[in-house]
Amino acid sequence: SAQAADQGGNGGAIYNHNNGVITLTRTDFFDNLAQSLGDNALGGAIYSFPGGTVNIDDCCFECNQALAAEDGGMGGAIFNQEGTFTITSSAFTENRAYCDLEGGIGGAIFNLAGILTITDAIFTTNLAQANEMGGVAGAIANIGGNVTLTDITFSENTAQGETIAGAAGAILNLGMSLTYTEIISGGIEVITGVTPVETHMDIVNCDFDSNQALATTMGGLAGAIANIYSNLSLTGGTFTGNLAQVTEDMGGVAGALANIGGDVTLTDNTFTENVAQAAEIGGVAGAILNVGLSGLGLLGEVEIPANTMTIVNCDFNSNQALSTSKGAIAGAIANINSQLLVTGSTLTNNQAQVTEDIGGVAGALANILGTVTLTDTTFSGNVAEATEIGGVAGAILNVGLDFTLLEGILADSSSLEFLEGI
Repeated sequence: SAQAADQGGNGGAIYNHNNGVITLTRTDFFDNLAQSLGDNALGGAIYSFPGGTVNIDDCCFECNQALAAEDGGMGGAIFNQEGTFTITSSAFTENRAYCDLEGGIGGAIFNLAGILTITDAIFTTNLAQANEMGGVAGAIANIGGNVTLTDITFSENTAQGETIAGAAGAILNLGMSLTYTEIISGGIEVITGVTPVETHMDIVNCDFDSNQALATTMGGLAGAIANIYSNLSLTGGTFTGNLAQVTEDMGGVAGALANIGGDVTLTDNTFTENVAQAAEIGGVAGAILNVGLSGLGLLGEVEIPANTMTIVNCDFNSNQALSTSKGAIAGAIANINSQLLVTGSTLTNNQAQVTEDIGGVAGALANILGTVTLTDTTFSGNVAEATEIGGVAGAILNVGLDFTLLEGILADSSSLEFLEGI
């Protein structure tokens, strides 16, 4: 273990410094600890900075922890800053990134401005947790780096924030140039005044099953993946039973994937039984949230370009947007202030449901102030349902800009409103 009374406690097993080169084969990292009674605690098993090249093959990372009593707690197993990591045929299980205040990011891996390539791996039951603000990226956090993921299973990873956040149950991909100091001083949750950088994440033939983004007060964003200001490509993947949930106040958004200000291409993916759920206000986008930030002035004088999400040959089945009090919008996809192109896809048996008060809108797709083009796409059996007020747009809600449907099919969708006493 590596422990510090104030700041530090990095690299529970290995500390790789000044462009060092390491090769690890058939090596197990079990129960290592990076701990600080103040800030930091980076890399429960391996800490690499600056630069460095690390090759990992057929290794196991289990029950490693990065724990910070104040701010930090990042990379439960690995923290890579500005280096190159290549990982093959390895497993990451029950690793944990935790902090009492702000942080708790990257339950298994934190990649900061580095190059990360992972092939044929398993990430299961890893946890990113913050007692106050944070709890982001249950498995992998990438900030300002480039990542390629191929043939990987992500299952039962959790991002949990007790007060604010609980985002990206499996993966965070953030295309911004942030230093570690800026991250723990509040930059990551506000994301203002920082210039986006050109980064990408490519995900091929990966499965996301039962990952969770959980918040108590405010948050619960992206049950599987959160992509912010970056380029993301997803091909041949499955998203099943992922959950974005807030148990009080506001949140529960994007059961599987949230894209904010990035360009995303989805090809040959399936989204099944993902859920966005809120106890009070929220429950938006059972499968996917796509938000554009262009023209909103969020980064001051920095101009944010318009972004596009392209969906080709994807299936959305039995996803749900649920709220107890107010909300439940878009059973499958919500598009806000962005461009959405959908081709050759099906949206079947998705549901937007509110059990009290007001909501239950857009059983399949909601477009708010965005531009949507649908081609050869089928909507069937989708439901928008409200117990008191709502139950609007069984398949599609369009508010604001352009909406085009080319050679599509809308069948057997319904909107239901139940009034007390009837």
